[in-house]
Amino acid sequence: MKVLYLLRHAKSSWAQPGLPDKERPLNPRGRRNAPGMAKRLRDKGVRLDQAIASPAQRAWETLGFFTEGLEVPKTKVRIEEALYGATVEIWLRLIRQLDETWQTVMMVGHNPAITDLAHFLGRTDILNVPTCGILECRSPGGRWGSLEEETYRLTIDFDYPKRMAG
Repeated sequence: MKVLYLLRHAKSSWAQPGLPDKERPLNPRGRRNAPGMAKRLRDKGVRLDQAIASPAQRAWETLGFFTEGLEVPKTKVRIEEALYGATVEIWLRLIRQLDETWQTVMMVGHNPAITDLAHFLGRTDILNVPTCGILECRSPGGRWGSLEEETYRLTIDFDYPKRMAG
C-alpha cells in the first residue's frame, strides 16, 4: 500500500514586510503547532521512507519539525524546487515520479494547491486545508506512477492544529 501525507506548511510570519515570500519563516504559532502535529503522526506509528518539501523557508522549517519528531534520517529528506508555487498538475507529476520502493512519503507545500489536490483525489468536502493541516492518502496496492483521480482515497483523518485541543 502506498501512503502519501500532504502537509501544508505551518503558519508563517509576515513580520518583515520587505522579506521575499520564499524566505518567510514560521511565526511563533507555526513553531508551536508543527511539533504537536508531528507527535500526532508519531503516536499513530507513522514511518516515512521519504520527506520532500518546497524550498520556501516556511515549508522547509515545517518539515524539520516532522522529520525530527518522526526520526527521519537526513538522507531521506530533500527540497523539491518545483513545489514552490506548484499547480495540481505539477504535484501529480512529482508524485508519479516517486521511487516505487517508497511506501510512505510526506510532501510539504502550499495552498491553494494542497486543497485543490485534495479535491482531485476525491475528498471534495474539504473547503480549505489550514496551515499545518495534514491529509493522509492511501492507495491499496497502488503505484506512484499510475496515480489517477480517485486511485487514492483520503483515509483515517484530515488533521489540523485546531483539532489538537478537541
